[in-house]
Amino acid sequence: MRERPNRDALNRGVDIFRDAMRAFVVRKMRRVFGDEVEEAIRSSLNDAGWKAFQRHRRRGEEVEGAIDLNAIPHIIDHHWKGVFGSAFEHDRSSLNLIRVIVDARNESSHPGGKDLPVRYVESRLTDFAEVLGRIGAEEEKREVERIRDNLQPGVPPRQPAPDGSAVGYAVYEEKIYNYARVHKEACTYWQGRKRGPINVYENEWHGPFGSREEAFGRAGETGRDVVGCKVCRP
Repeated sequence: MRERPNRDALNRGVDIFRDAMRAFVVRKMRRVFGDEVEEAIRSSLNDAGWKAFQRHRRRGEEVEGAIDLNAIPHIIDHHWKGVFGSAFEHDRSSLNLIRVIVDARNESSHPGGKDLPVRYVESRLTDFAEVLGRIGAEEEKREVERIRDNLQPGVPPRQPAPDGSAVGYAVYEEKIYNYARVHKEACTYWQGRKRGPINVYENEWHGPFGSREEAFGRAGETGRDVVGCKVCRP
């Protein structure tokens, strides 16, 4: 099975966000609709969404547990004026963020052959934390922030040199195409930097570094997409 640590981190954030939003939505709607909350939910969903809700209810889920994440922006939008507008200080940017989060969940549900980019996951987890803060879910916000702050570039484990010798590393920061590429110190690209100027476009070399982990850490600090050289394969 492929390892996708960034996607797994996003999914953990989704679980926290979904549970907090379900509780928030139902709590706010009960204050307005009381025992008619299910009918109010029905009025905001299309046929497919309502059937999915009812299917979960028949399986024994409470109202909160029967609300799919995809349904939440529809419920909030439909009842914005009477229920949710005041909760978000009438700032509809919160609704836009929730839609972005739903798209992110759908993205993680259909993985390709590669892991999700770390910067994409970091941005989405920041969106989660922002919305959670706006609804007063401070504990859940802190949990999501911890997941975000522990993200690491999706790189394979370090491999020792075949002869057991120490290997140095360097980072090439490409500012036009927005990546930071890690090279072994013996790589022809790193050695070739001495033959002429490489920062015509304000690109920059960093290093050398004494370990692979240090080099990838420095690459991550640039805020650019972190990749490894396809020639020397660090």
